[in-house]
Amino acid sequence: MGYIFSISVLILLFCLIIVISFLSFKKKTHLGNLQGDALIACFLLLGSYALNVQIDKIEAKEIFCSLQFVFADMMLFITLLLVYEIAERKRNIIAISILGVGQIIDATIFLTNRSHHLWGNYSISTGRNIKYAVLVPKTGLLVSIIYVFIMLSLMVFALLVKIRKSSKLYRTRYVESLIIVLLMVALLIYSFTQSGKKYGLFAPIATVLVLSFYYVSYCASPLSVLKQISSFVDSNILDGIIIFDHHGKLLRANNNAVSLFESKAEMALKDELLKKFQLEDKETVVWKEIKQNHYEIHYKPIYDDKNIFVASVFTFHDITENVSRIEKEHKMATFDQLSNSFNRSGFLEACRKVLEDTENDTTYALLISGIVNFKGINSLYGSNFGDKVLIGMAESLHSLHHKFEMIYGRTAEGKFTSLIPFEYVDTVVEELSKLTVEGEDHSKIHIDICNGFVVMNDKKRPIGYYYERALLALDKCKKKVDTPVLEYTKEMAEEQRRYQLMREEMRAAIDKKEFFIVLQPQIDMKENRVCGAEALVRWNHPILGLVFPGDFIPLFEDNGYITKLDRYVWEETASTIREFMDRGVYDGHISINVSRVDIMSFDVCDFLINLVEKYKIPVEKLHVEVTESALVNGKDSLVSTLEKLREYGFIVEIDDFGSGYSSLNSLMHIPFDVVKLDMVFMRELTKAEKDEIIIGSIAKMIHDLHASIVVEGVENQDNVDMIHRFKGDVSQGYFYSKPIPKEIFLEYVSNFK
Repeated sequence: MGYIFSISVLILLFCLIIVISFLSFKKKTHLGNLQGDALIACFLLLGSYALNVQIDKIEAKEIFCSLQFVFADMMLFITLLLVYEIAERKRNIIAISILGVGQIIDATIFLTNRSHHLWGNYSISTGRNIKYAVLVPKTGLLVSIIYVFIMLSLMVFALLVKIRKSSKLYRTRYVESLIIVLLMVALLIYSFTQSGKKYGLFAPIATVLVLSFYYVSYCASPLSVLKQISSFVDSNILDGIIIFDHHGKLLRANNNAVSLFESKAEMALKDELLKKFQLEDKETVVWKEIKQNHYEIHYKPIYDDKNIFVASVFTFHDITENVSRIEKEHKMATFDQLSNSFNRSGFLEACRKVLEDTENDTTYALLISGIVNFKGINSLYGSNFGDKVLIGMAESLHSLHHKFEMIYGRTAEGKFTSLIPFEYVDTVVEELSKLTVEGEDHSKIHIDICNGFVVMNDKKRPIGYYYERALLALDKCKKKVDTPVLEYTKEMAEEQRRYQLMREEMRAAIDKKEFFIVLQPQIDMKENRVCGAEALVRWNHPILGLVFPGDFIPLFEDNGYITKLDRYVWEETASTIREFMDRGVYDGHISINVSRVDIMSFDVCDFLINLVEKYKIPVEKLHVEVTESALVNGKDSLVSTLEKLREYGFIVEIDDFGSGYSSLNSLMHIPFDVVKLDMVFMRELTKAEKDEIIIGSIAKMIHDLHASIVVEGVENQDNVDMIHRFKGDVSQGYFYSKPIPKEIFLEYVSNFK
């Protein structure tokens, strides 16, 4: 029975060796190859042991007994290399080579031991109905024993060093390998202490120990390491991970995931997840707030290679810091720090949210409140005072916040916009009208506010639509000093449309010759004839029709295009003078207007000289008008230009005399030939008897300076009588004629009486 058991054990070991060696070589790694080689050595060791038992001839038994020692040496040497690979220890080539040579010598002595008996004598041992040859050691065998124990010592040392240097997560593998090596040492010691009688046990036990290396390397230890690393990752990874199988049973939940939920029970955890998130059969990402933290939750269904659903994976990524950073950046992008209110972007965004609420049936108004002459306030009082005005305006709006629902913010320089229920428009306007700010001298300075609003009858319209219309109402309100608030009307939109059309087409209008000049006659008061005219410009717009200067000149001045228009008018005037001369129908002068912008932008003198030379007209027929306001910020350039023009022969006229605060001072600096007085100025100075003296003195002073007087704005016979009384030289106004096209002007000249 014992014999059959022994045979069965050997057959089982042979089968295990074949299977495990195949699996080892299949790994196609150096470690796998070494394990396969060690198992082949075990196979040969077991084979020689089996043949030692089965063969009856004494000589053959002795040969296979010697082979057992040879294959045992081979197995131990390959196991040494295997342990070095497991311990990740760099091999000493010289030491390995010496051990390899020692193995060859030891194997040779064992194979020839029957002839010299250096290592020992053979004897036949009997046990459990089997007979096998054993080697009875002699003193010489100590050399082989020392060689074997050197290899075993190197294994133990390599593993001890690795255990000391490795992480606790990976130490189990090396400890188990060390236990296997120590068992080999114990097995060898036991075998030799029995004088070889128990040496037959070495082969099967050593084979089992070598087989254990495969188990430690690829089975037990990797699972243990995986478990430890998983636990380590669970405690260190920031994301929470929960895995359910296809039935919804909890497979895994790391600590961070479990801490998100109140219950640790599997079903409770699952129920909380399913209640919070509506799962679909696809990957989804949602943001949720859990316990006051923000999480980005990824749901991913897992399928096998046959596309069968096997598991659900939830990943909870804490984005609280990101959300806080985004909220902070969003606040910085939508908030005005100075006024502690929304900026334009934030205000419009907040309004959209209110208007998107379909259950809110409140009728809102969008009110834009602008500080009158805010740039002037900054210039006069300083930017710090301007900031105090803005802060005070924001505080005034905030004081209304508790009375009714409202949104407000600083949406432009010197402008605040409010979204308020329509019935509270007057309340807000009244509150802002009380705004006063303390100056540096502790005096209270009242701030004037203009307001424009629009009623938001259709909440589906974009908020920007209403903002632009409230802005139109505000601009209109700033032009009307008698009212603090205006509601948007369709007429404002029409005016804006006209403005936009002109803005879009003004650049090409000159090239298309859409501009033309009209002439307003000037009458010589002594000779009672048409002595001259003033050239004025009109725009024959293809869509808007006839457009007057008051509508388009500010637009040209705003974008700096006025100089091109002026040059065009001057050339048209010179061309007209040439035409009138060629036709012989008019020999008077025509005046053109020159602005401060023209003088600061290009060489006006050269341009006008080139014009009179180009059209070959007498220089005295092209009069040059400048306003006394042109002295502001450009006196030297103006005086220099006018002096050059007069030297060349141009007649220089001062226009709008009396409109400034230093009219008499301008007469001292500007070189001139003619002074134009507005009839409004004349009327203002003749309300009392003493004013007659003033106007008479001014007229006498102008004549004493060898200049003539042109009075414009003449509307009736009384005005004409007044001009005669103060000895005006020339008059101009609607009493005689409005500005007219040049053909009609020629008819007027020929028919004038």
